[in-house]
Amino acid sequence: MSLSDLDTTSKPKKYARVAQVRNRYGDCSDMWLTRKMREEGFPAPVFFGGRDRFWQVEDLDAWDALMIQRGRQSTPVPSPRNQR
Repeated sequence: MSLSDLDTTSKPKKYARVAQVRNRYGDCSDMWLTRKMREEGFPAPVFFGGRDRFWQVEDLDAWDALMIQRGRQSTPVPSPRNQR
């Protein structure tokens, strides 16, 4: 594959460094990120030839939406009180 084979018409992807991801989730630890990847399908980081980890912001947004949806599904809706 060469650079000319890449699709340049699509919108460029945005990436977040590990410090930005940790800040996004309340200054979480590396262990929290590891556990979420293993247990809850948190997006895996990508590497660009070095040790630095990056996450696609689009993947993080999708995971957030999934967690919100799961929370809505598992939260019981209170029944209205009987009014006389």
